[in-house]
Amino acid sequence: MKTFIYKEVAHHNRTRNNREVTVYRIKQNKPHYIGFFSYSTGSTRGAQHEVFNYLMNNGYIPKKYYKSSVCAWRGAGYFFGEVTEHYNIFEI
Repeated sequence: MKTFIYKEVAHHNRTRNNREVTVYRIKQNKPHYIGFFSYSTGSTRGAQHEVFNYLMNNGYIPKKYYKSSVCAWRGAGYFFGEVTEHYNIFEI
């Protein structure tokens, strides 16, 4: 199972891109830097799901898992469903 971790930093004085996230992958019990991105809390699914989409867009998680979260009350693009059997995403 592949494991990813992220650290989120809030910038309360900003109106756009008020969250900055740094993403790492755990390999041999050590974090390896993957990347950095910003997002706005006004239009988001939440930090964990934003990391999930970032990892899919950069090729770390296959895009076939985009719709793994679809159910009667939840749409695509969330970190739920079959993808959680193969990948972990944790906040530090």
